[in-house]
Amino acid sequence: MSAPLKRIFNDILKGYSSINNSSLGNFYIKHLNNLDLSNIDNSHNIYLEEAKKEGVPTQEEKLVYLISNNLWDKKDEEKIKEFKNLAARYEENKSNEFLKSKRDIWDKQLKDLNKDLNELNFKRTQLIGDTAESFAYRKSNILHIKESFYKTPDLNDKNKLFSDFEYEEMEEKEINNLFDIFVAYI
Repeated sequence: MSAPLKRIFNDILKGYSSINNSSLGNFYIKHLNNLDLSNIDNSHNIYLEEAKKEGVPTQEEKLVYLISNNLWDKKDEEKIKEFKNLAARYEENKSNEFLKSKRDIWDKQLKDLNKDLNELNFKRTQLIGDTAESFAYRKSNILHIKESFYKTPDLNDKNKLFSDFEYEEMEEKEINNLFDIFVAYI
């Protein structure tokens, strides 16, 4: 077994990964178990319902508003669905292709299609703005980070990398950076 694979296997057995980050120093990322992940999923649903009760519109409500006020075209919404279905078919065709030259053709078509899809999704996201779903997603990401980042390898609540207050004071960019670190190592 190669050295990187041994390190990864060792981290899995320990239940955490050791991280040395220039801006944060040394810290530990806990490998969340099924119970932890289930609790985070449940919290996401609670945050979503909380946002709805506070009157934050859902994505669907915002789409209806945008379309009814001619700010977003229903045809663009249908195009997004069509592009997603087409991308799935292209992926399937590519995975069934034996010849590299043909897989490369599928890759090129997928790249072009995803470029168009990303442009439409970006425009749509900009118009929709904040929704109950985006609120719940952000809050559950913060919870995910809170439950994962620790100062010491014993991973107890007293040694979390940041306090609740520190998380509340963080800007979205900082939370996103932490989430990117989390995704890169887990």
